[in-house]
Amino acid sequence: MRLRLLLLALLLLASTAFAKERVRTVYKGQRLGSIAKRYQISVSRLCERNGIDKEHPIHPGQKLFIPEKNWKPGGKSAGAQQNNKQVSKSKSKKKSKKSSSTKPRFHKVAKGHTLSAIAGRYAITVSALCTANGIQRDAQLSVGQKLIIPSKSDRDGSKTASLRKDGKLEEKAQKKTEQKSQSSAAQKAKKSWSPYVKPAWRRGYIEIKRYGRAWKGYVIDPNDKVLPLASKKINYVLGAKKNGPKIHPRLVRLLAQVSDTFGGRPVRIVSGYRTRSFVAASKHKDGRALDFSIPTIPNEALRDYLRTLKNVGVGYYPNSSFVHLDVRDYNAYWVDYAGPGEAPKKKGKGKGKAKAKAKKKPAQPKAKKPKVPSK
Repeated sequence: MRLRLLLLALLLLASTAFAKERVRTVYKGQRLGSIAKRYQISVSRLCERNGIDKEHPIHPGQKLFIPEKNWKPGGKSAGAQQNNKQVSKSKSKKKSKKSSSTKPRFHKVAKGHTLSAIAGRYAITVSALCTANGIQRDAQLSVGQKLIIPSKSDRDGSKTASLRKDGKLEEKAQKKTEQKSQSSAAQKAKKSWSPYVKPAWRRGYIEIKRYGRAWKGYVIDPNDKVLPLASKKINYVLGAKKNGPKIHPRLVRLLAQVSDTFGGRPVRIVSGYRTRSFVAASKHKDGRALDFSIPTIPNEALRDYLRTLKNVGVGYYPNSSFVHLDVRDYNAYWVDYAGPGEAPKKKGKGKGKAKAKAKKKPAQPKAKKPKVPSK
């Protein structure tokens, strides 16, 4: 009899030991304290069973193991390990969300957009937006222009500005469309400038002239860096002042590239650095723009070649004697029918329109019917 009772007691103990452990699914608004109170256990015991800290937040859908009365802490159980995996997954998800939210975004300017409106939309300051994009507060925005939106953690926009300068903020979609448009434009326009391509006798060697100022010499060293002497001379010829902005090194490298493409022909500089302009956000003021021409090469052919370059602004002036080139973070192209010293004109007038009219065939006068004499 005693043996039977002993066996029965052992069976009861075994059944309770191997009983299925209770699992609680966390719902929205629940906390560790409320769950522990519901099952009449302490918060510390609940945390020990699941291998988490008291201060660790729980999220809806998370599984929590409810310890039995006979459960003793010591060593991680399978439930605790599984819960730890869920916690680590939630941490990684939060980290990925956090990292994605701290990345700068791109904004495409639409009609009527202003800097203040764009800054308010993304809850950032105008100064941070200007710093990130390297523009002034009074800059004029153009429709379709891409602006970099710094993250909220980058309060002054300086981190985004450094990434932009290093070329690490190119939008993938924008990059693909630009490459497609550039390749198609290059195929169409190559016929215009290809007859003038000529191998340079001395690569990286340029000859520039501007209003009584001239210089010729090597510009680029073997490491693709602008030589100090060349930078000094080019700044002098292009009119950059000692206390003002210097000519951007990338613009200097592009000038050498254009010279090499067309056989090292002399480059006529019309305008480099200047403080006056009809456009408030003119890149001439920052040493990032250049108006020039190359004798014996039509401006149309030069324009078509410049449009094959990446991240540049190209301006074509049918009624003037030069083309415009500037360095920026996106590609831009425009046609300005203004003559020398005139304000920008979008519609063709003057020489450009006269040429277009000349191409049209003159209307043939109608033949007059001979008069029939009356009998």
